[in-house]
Amino acid sequence: IPKLKAGSPNGCISGSVGRVNVESMNQLKKSFMLLIYSTEKIDGKYQFARIFYAFSNPGSKGNDYTSDDEFGNVFTACLKPGEYHITAMEVNGAGSRYWNPEPFDIRFRVDDNASIYIGSFSLFIEETRLEKSRRITALNLRLADRSARDIPLIMANKNKPPKLPVISLVDPTSAYPFIVKYNEATQSKTRIAEEAEFQIGNRK
Repeated sequence: IPKLKAGSPNGCISGSVGRVNVESMNQLKKSFMLLIYSTEKIDGKYQFARIFYAFSNPGSKGNDYTSDDEFGNVFTACLKPGEYHITAMEVNGAGSRYWNPEPFDIRFRVDDNASIYIGSFSLFIEETRLEKSRRITALNLRLADRSARDIPLIMANKNKPPKLPVISLVDPTSAYPFIVKYNEATQSKTRIAEEAEFQIGNRK
């Protein structure tokens, strides 16, 4: 996660990344990464950030939060002011990698001396057991507003932003069904979206 030198113009984005807490799926120790790029060059080059969640068992010290529903970590990334978008997600673990075949275009703006909360991203996995093997039938991220939980954790973190984040959730429409907006009133933590057709293999 990039950090800028003190005194340089910048703004910060914050949120959380983790896993949906489904006991039968937690044995699949998969991690994921979100890739963020500026939509245009800033000061002569494209700016970027990588937001990464490394799997840790629910309740372990490797997570900032654990609940019956999900577990994970908060993050903050500071970037030069400009327009940005989340372009990709990559899921990996147990020798397999999955990624979206076409770039996303989940846009947001970073303003100088501003902090925003863009949402909580939780990896959901559903697995089907066949007679002699297993296969993943759904793999996607759900996006939710967990600001009541996350912002106190963000501000208590050693990498906290310079000011309290303002809630500004991103719109994941362009990333459906890889990233879906989670509505607690209508969806459970079992099946939350159509199967996403990921590219699978070793990404070069």
